[in-house]
Amino acid sequence: MRVLVPFAKLHPITVGAVAEFFPDAQRVNVAGDNFAYWRLLRSVWDAGEDIVLIEHDIEPSRTAVDQALSCECEWGRSPYPWSITTTASFGFARFSAKLLQATSSLLGDEPIHWGLLAWTIEPKLESLGFKPHEHAPVGHHHWQTALPVERCNCGSWTRELCSSQRHHADDPACACAPVDADVASR
Repeated sequence: MRVLVPFAKLHPITVGAVAEFFPDAQRVNVAGDNFAYWRLLRSVWDAGEDIVLIEHDIEPSRTAVDQALSCECEWGRSPYPWSITTTASFGFARFSAKLLQATSSLLGDEPIHWGLLAWTIEPKLESLGFKPHEHAPVGHHHWQTALPVERCNCGSWTRELCSSQRHHADDPACACAPVDADVASR
């Protein structure tokens, strides 16, 4: 099983937890390149081996680690606190070789921004019939401001919705975007 720690700025608590639970984990610096995390995941997806992801601000618990290593699920993830709620995403996640091999073309050729990666991959996995298995919670020691991400009516993810909250504010070509009356009358 390959253990990856993609990071921009490693939190000291994450460093300690990784040293304790996964001393041979591969730390991969993805700082300064919005698409480096995508390239990393694409390379491990292509390799098709069991992987564990530990993001740079996550503190895995002993229980979550034990579950990730012993569970036979194809996709396991641990919930963690996020803003005023709890989420379960790529923070501490395990993907089986079977899942990676079955979805080898999932990440495609078009780079995906690090802030939209999980929000893009997870719905694709679910649409292919893969469901995440929830493991024990982990700690989250967030460094940066959360990237606002919303689901558009067309099904894609965007960082900004229009005031009606129905379509991409930054993409006039979105299939959901209404025709602007002033533009249409010209």
